[in-house]
Amino acid sequence: MTPESVPTSLFLVLIGLIAVAYAVLVLSALIGVLRSELELVHKCAWTVAIFVLPFLGSVFWHLVGKNSRSARGTDQPVSTRAS
Repeated sequence: MTPESVPTSLFLVLIGLIAVAYAVLVLSALIGVLRSELELVHKCAWTVAIFVLPFLGSVFWHLVGKNSRSARGTDQPVSTRAS
């Protein structure tokens, strides 16, 4: 390995690590969407957002989407009537 090829090798390793991190981010977002309790139309919208806006869609899902009440299944009104 020549001294000139060291920066190139490090650059390729860095690009590889970024690609793996990105793949993990996207896959975890997709799995999170599919496992959520969202309605089918909302799951489709999130999936499209993740693919159309790859980085932003995934990050937005992790920051906002999975913490939404509808994704957790808690958006249903609670009955106050005693049975």
